[in-house]
Amino acid sequence: MEESKQRADAAGEPLSICVIDLDFFKRYNDEFDHLTGDAVLRAFAHAVQDGLRASDIFGRYGGEEFVQICRHTDIAGAVADAERLRERISALDVPITRSIGRLTVSIGVAQYRTGETIMQTFARADEALYRAKERGRNRVEC
Repeated sequence: MEESKQRADAAGEPLSICVIDLDFFKRYNDEFDHLTGDAVLRAFAHAVQDGLRASDIFGRYGGEEFVQICRHTDIAGAVADAERLRERISALDVPITRSIGRLTVSIGVAQYRTGETIMQTFARADEALYRAKERGRNRVEC
């Protein structure tokens, strides 16, 4: 994230961050097992990677939380990308033996502001993620 911030500063280009959380992920581990949960995470990651641009960076941040760094992208573009991802994930067929509902994601988005630290940008995206969860999940907030 820091390297992307430095590049954005040097080039004067926009940079946005998406914090992505799989809604109710714990149920896959609890109702099935951890191997099933791992298979769901892999299916999710493959679906995300299919929609990434060459300039995007995507990685796992923790348990079922992920971060997408959107270089050369302002807040409107990042929100549009996040909405496309949200729709793609809700249409994903997850590899489980019985259905427990659609896999959905909540996404928080923030654009880097010149002069702030990248962790401040991340914190704003994380706050937006919590708003998405508080407002019903399966949504994008910024």
